[in-house]
Amino acid sequence: MKRKAPVKKIARKPGLVIRPGKDGPLDKTQQQFNRLMKSLEKTRDRHATEQKRFDEALVVAIRELMPLVEGIKRTNRDLVIHGMEAMKNQKLTARRRESFGDLLHGKAADLLDDPIGLSDEDIVRLQAIADELGPDEEEKRLMDEEDKEEFDFMRRMIEGQLRAAGMELD
Repeated sequence: MKRKAPVKKIARKPGLVIRPGKDGPLDKTQQQFNRLMKSLEKTRDRHATEQKRFDEALVVAIRELMPLVEGIKRTNRDLVIHGMEAMKNQKLTARRRESFGDLLHGKAADLLDDPIGLSDEDIVRLQAIADELGPDEEEKRLMDEEDKEEFDFMRRMIEGQLRAAGMELD
């Protein structure tokens, strides 16, 4: 990755300041206002410079890094698809089949969560693999019950701490 030249400072336009008039020099409040405006203008310039730098970094990320991420996604897709074919064609013990199926299911689920670089056809295939390897209805029901029990436990614990701290709950 090539480094870019430093970002040039943006030319500052004359801002809102109070200038001394016929009545004489500025009073303290007017001087304070001018100092604050100068500080605000400097901060705005720094913000614009940083925004431009971030925009340039985003362009680099999109142009150079996204193709790498998409390549990794396609490699993982191939791993899942070919792994599923191998699992169907190879004789595996029940334990190895379960472990390999869990690995493929997890990888397919990860790809479906963030399908950047995958075609609609790939997504459909991965969804079918995830459905085939995923937990059955009984396992889903048990997992949902466990999640509900864990949530209820955490809720009771937090409510107990809040009550101990003297807070009333609805």
